[in-house]
Amino acid sequence: MSIVLDGTTGVTTPDLNSDGLSVQGGASLLGATTEVVALEVGLGRTGSGDSYVDLIGDTTYSDFGARFIRAGGADGSTNILHRGAGDLTIASQDTGNLILSGNGSERLKFPSDGGGLRYGGGFGYPNVATIFGRGNNQIGFTWNSPNLYGTVDSVVEMVIGNVSDYRLKENVEALSGSVDAIMALRPVAYNPVSFDGSVDMGVTEVGLIAHEVQAIRPSVVTGEKDGTNDAGDPRWQSVNYAGLVPDLIAALQEALQNITELKDRVAALETKP
Repeated sequence: MSIVLDGTTGVTTPDLNSDGLSVQGGASLLGATTEVVALEVGLGRTGSGDSYVDLIGDTTYSDFGARFIRAGGADGSTNILHRGAGDLTIASQDTGNLILSGNGSERLKFPSDGGGLRYGGGFGYPNVATIFGRGNNQIGFTWNSPNLYGTVDSVVEMVIGNVSDYRLKENVEALSGSVDAIMALRPVAYNPVSFDGSVDMGVTEVGLIAHEVQAIRPSVVTGEKDGTNDAGDPRWQSVNYAGLVPDLIAALQEALQNITELKDRVAALETKP
């Protein structure tokens, strides 16, 4: 037998055809300010059956629309199931962080400040001082419109590949002007400046200046020189260094061809009487 409580009419009726407690019209658990209030399902069980908390929604899914499950046994798993085309959202409604933890330690964190996904084991969005990869064993990726950032530090091995299938290319022609392009580039050494404006005098890096490259090979540069957003904040330019590899290959091929021709000429001069 079960007891049916009608929260609208206040009527309590027995149900001889089912077991348990049914509450119609909603239910509340009330307690004092400092008192622990709990709804417990499966308290005192010793069997291996599962414990469910079901949310129906409507008659579309008469068994459950959403289900919170604790599998039986001391080490049973816990699952959240969702049905239908609607979103499954796990949210911190106000200013709190959304944190997933395991074994007493923070594992995954979605900060309320929008700073990006963070992982306690070393994967995360670095602060502005370390965004160029000078942090401690950090890998960080974030998108901050319109800038795309990424850092990799202390990597033993990493493979990065660009899609280069012929089926994704039309109007293919041999690259020309590579020697002139490479000769026009200006490799430089510099001390890096962090986004907060501080200069790291203890680090010397080498590279190219984005807007100078843009004048030569605009396809490998994003953004515009001195670009800003609507708030006046800088829109940083970036260079796809891998995009310059075809020019390097073409220029090297041309240089090697010239060397071969010069060697042939020298050999021909040496054989003349």
